[in-house]
Amino acid sequence: MQHSTPVLEPVQAVPQQTTYVPDHQFYLKDGDLFVTVPGNKTLFLVHRKKLVELGGFFEDTLAGDLVHLDFRLYSLPHYPLPEFVAFRDFRFLLAYLYGTITVSKELPDGSGYVYFEAALSLIRINEQLGLSKPREVGVAALKYLFPTTFRPNFKQVMIAGLKLHQEELFFRTFPIRAVNVITEYGLDDLKPMAFYHASQLSMDDLFNGVRSGDDESGPLDRITDWEVFRKIVEGCERIQSSRRKVLFEWLEVPVTTNVLLSEECEQRKMKSNETCLGFLAEVCGQFRKTNFLNGRCDGLLGLNPRGHELFEEHLCEVCWPVAEGHIHEAARKNWEQLPEYFGLEPWETIEEQDEEAA
Repeated sequence: MQHSTPVLEPVQAVPQQTTYVPDHQFYLKDGDLFVTVPGNKTLFLVHRKKLVELGGFFEDTLAGDLVHLDFRLYSLPHYPLPEFVAFRDFRFLLAYLYGTITVSKELPDGSGYVYFEAALSLIRINEQLGLSKPREVGVAALKYLFPTTFRPNFKQVMIAGLKLHQEELFFRTFPIRAVNVITEYGLDDLKPMAFYHASQLSMDDLFNGVRSGDDESGPLDRITDWEVFRKIVEGCERIQSSRRKVLFEWLEVPVTTNVLLSEECEQRKMKSNETCLGFLAEVCGQFRKTNFLNGRCDGLLGLNPRGHELFEEHLCEVCWPVAEGHIHEAARKNWEQLPEYFGLEPWETIEEQDEEAA
């Protein structure tokens, strides 16, 4: 539906008799509806028509006459939201509605930009109020973090709204918070990668949860569904096992069977003063010594960019392309098995169910 761009010029004052405090952004000069969130003194002045366009609860309660509302502020309707709506969620909804935030976008290098907090809020308030569009926007954002298709290299995602000191804590809490929302609202296609990210956390964070504040008085983020917690822990064990059996099988087999990566390898000494097979044996020995193969839960990224460079430098021009192909195919194979590691339906079934629900 086409409509004129809303005026975002804030009103300069509120009535002296009110105890409310005008929101610094969404107290609009040409607004025609006061909105408040129970338990919060912030006062929003917005456009009734824009809320109605969201459908659901807003359409049901605002599309007709407003005789049920208390006309007490500026002679305009005062619209208190239901008790279960969180202030933060509603404010993110307004930011999305008025286009003052970008929830997600693809960056020029192919990576993603995601406003994680906004995405969760939009999904949550969409489901609570039966709205039409915010859920899609939130889910599209989360798919940058929890993709549903395989990529040879999963690029880093830029997270909006984070201060520098919050980054470390964010990466401990975002899988937990996402898993809870994804589970509660039935976003099954996001579960495999959300569970996978959760499996990267320490067992202490998974079991006891993580406090989001700067001290122990902050809110506790933890997996709320015991069955989901069990699936993540069991999946973690399977992924650890898959690193040797799937992800690095291409490295183990040549070393244990003394077979070259390529029959065309001339077995000449390379940069490390070792042949290709000798280099693989040395690396494999280091991996075993440091428990690199069995001691981690990363089942989709066998080698980081520096690891790729190292193998390219120390393998001949014949063996490196073969190894690179094996690395790619091993990651793809583990990706295909990822849902089953967590006791979920295969990717094909998840995709079919997602299409049926659309």
